Amino acid sequence: MTLPRLFIHTSILLALSVALAIAATRPTPTQHISVSLPAAERPDDAGGQPRGFTVSGTATLEAVPDIADLRATIAVEHASAREATRLAHQRQEAALTSLEKAGVEPTDIALGQLQLSPIHHPKTGALLRYQASVALTVSTRDFDRLAALMEGLGAAGATAMATSFRVSDLPALKTKVRKMAGEAARSKARELASAVGFDLGEVRAVVEAPGDGWTWNGVYANAITTEAAPQAPHGDLQSVTLTITVTYDLARDS
Repeated sequence: MTLPRLFIHTSILLALSVALAIAATRPTPTQHISVSLPAAERPDDAGGQPRGFTVSGTATLEAVPDIADLRATIAVEHASAREATRLAHQRQEAALTSLEKAGVEPTDIALGQLQLSPIHHPKTGALLRYQASVALTVSTRDFDRLAALMEGLGAAGATAMATSFRVSDLPALKTKVRKMAGEAARSKARELASAVGFDLGEVRAVVEAPGDGWTWNGVYANAITTEAAPQAPHGDLQSVTLTITVTYDLARDS
């Protein structure tokens, strides 16, 4: 072997030795393995109880409105803001006098705030006049009086009127529909547990629908119970809907 070949052979061996030494100092890559047991192979909760299940019950209760609210607005326009305000209050007093003569109790009348709005020219933007408006709401259980009350308010200067209807005892209505929703959820839970060979265990959690939990004229498709009311003679039926979600433990049949 000649000198140049010997030099090349020695260089190659030296390079391989250095590479092997560097590789030996590097850490060995690690492997991460995740193993998930099937649902049937997972251990039960503490105490030997199988995992729980969740059901939802929805109840809808319809009620006939027993109170009518008549809202009247009195609007006056004038070049002077002060005069527009004075005239609006003057006509409001006339409206209150009309209601008093009609036999409406002061406790059945609610007064709204004064609103004052400038009116400008649509093209130039120049100030033209002011509009002052006040509102009042009168409540009555005698729906047959509405026409006469509206006629009197119109003569006193009301420029717009509208009616709405409501149920007076809404808390009692909510209490009843909550009980109905709870019974619907419990009945569904019993049927489901019996179908799969379990008994109902302890209640883990009870949750109402998100927010306030009350849906007017709502539609649901999960364990629904409904109590209808006769047709309302005035206005629409007031429909209250509530959903309750209950989580139970399961206990095996003995």
